This record gives sequence, structure tokens and C-alpha cells, in this order.
Amino acid sequence: MSFADRCLDDIEGLMASVINESAAAISLRQAHSVARQFRLTAYDAAYLETARSEHLGLATLDRALSEAAAKAGVPLFR
Repeated sequence: MSFADRCLDDIEGLMASVINESAAAISLRQAHSVARQFRLTAYDAAYLETARSEHLGLATLDRALSEAAAKAGVPLFR
């Protein structure tokens, strides 16, 4: 297990103990995976993965996020 995976396990465990997460919320692990896959910030990856998992379009002027959304099959609003 990598250092990043161990850190994510620790953070998810801490969050689970204090926050009642929605069933629809994406996990930190999902956001991290998407960030690495598309070379995005964790913040942008969370938006992209939420849009993808909820079958929603994405409104952004950010070029990297727009390109990642196109590759991920997420429609863009311009």
C-alpha cells in the first residue's frame, strides 16, 4: 500500500467518525484517482467525478477541466 493510500485511509476514517456522508458523495479515494488520471487538482477532480457519477453537465472556463470532461464523456455548458 502506498503512502498516499495510507493517508487516504486515515483521512476517510477520520471523516467517517465525524461527518455523516451522503450516499451520493464521492470519496476522497475517487477524487484522488480522477485527479491522477486526468492530471487535475483534487478540487477539479471532485467536480468532474461528481458530474460524471450524477450524469450532470459541467460549467467551467478552465481548460484542463474542460479537456478532462471531454475525455470522461461529461457534457460541458459554455
